[in-house]
Amino acid sequence: MAKGLRRNRQGEKTKAELLEAAGYVFSKKGYEGASVRDIAKIANVLPGALTYHFKTKKNLFKMVLKHFILDCCKFDKMFEAFDSVDPHNPQEISQAIYKSVKGIIYICHKRGVKIKNLNGLLVTLMLDGGKEFCHIVQEMGTVRLRKVYECIRMTNVTTDRTDIFWWSNLLWALVFYPIYGKYIMLSAMDESRYSDDFIESMAARISMNLCRYLNLPRPEVNDPWRLKADPEERIEGLSPMNFQQPPEQAFRQAVEESSHSDIAAEE
Repeated sequence: MAKGLRRNRQGEKTKAELLEAAGYVFSKKGYEGASVRDIAKIANVLPGALTYHFKTKKNLFKMVLKHFILDCCKFDKMFEAFDSVDPHNPQEISQAIYKSVKGIIYICHKRGVKIKNLNGLLVTLMLDGGKEFCHIVQEMGTVRLRKVYECIRMTNVTTDRTDIFWWSNLLWALVFYPIYGKYIMLSAMDESRYSDDFIESMAARISMNLCRYLNLPRPEVNDPWRLKADPEERIEGLSPMNFQQPPEQAFRQAVEESSHSDIAAEE
């Protein structure tokens, strides 16, 4: 019995290490570019260990998404602020939107909170994850997001399903842009990384725009960051990436360089 328990624990430990290694490789090389051999090398195991635990590369990627988005990010709890709101109180809905967006921004960008390799995985999901993998991620948040949409529709009865569709896509577009557009934004700001003040203002400004779309009142937010100079003075600096590269390669390069600069800053 004791020997069996030790074997199970070792198996779970190996599986967790493989998920972390796979998350790293998928985030750097994308789905198509990642190989079982690369992942096994990072995890310091034989390739057969991946086949034993996950059967196929496709199933491995599914489990990586579940590990990072559900287990690490707690995506199913990300909109908990809506559980206790009065749906007939527009200000409470605005505050719940702000709190939820702030949580997402923190795990993507805030030092000490951000989840390693998450941004690269999100880029992989957007660029070559395909409809099937995107649907898997959407299913992870279905129950929680349904509660959000119900609250919004109760707050404003004129909001229909089409409005919710566009609001939902606006949410993810605004949240994802600072990931793949990071160097465009940093160049315009003349900064080397997102400061803590900028991350606070990012959450605030995204939330204000989401509330404005729904004709909700402005949430009470922390918005400390201000641009140093007139943006027109920085027009020539708005193309930091080499757009001679294929877009996918340029995005991955930006995400990878971003993760390196963040690690260096933390050290």
